[in-house]
Amino acid sequence: YREVIKNPIDFDTIHKKNKRGEYLDNPEFKLYSDIKLMLSNFLEFNLSNPKPHRKGSILKILYDILFQ
Repeated sequence: YREVIKNPIDFDTIHKKNKRGEYLDNPEFKLYSDIKLMLSNFLEFNLSNPKPHRKGSILKILYDILFQ
């Protein structure tokens, strides 16, 4: 995974950052950016796996629509 993904992040990391207060200043941008990075990493890692890639693409599109 780390050979493919250069900036890894997951829900656990996002949760820990939130508990440490890292999203308190400018939460809309920082949290949005981390979640978008997580979704992009998922898509990049699953390029050769069509079913998860398709579902991840849909989730990313929905996230972008809901939180822009």
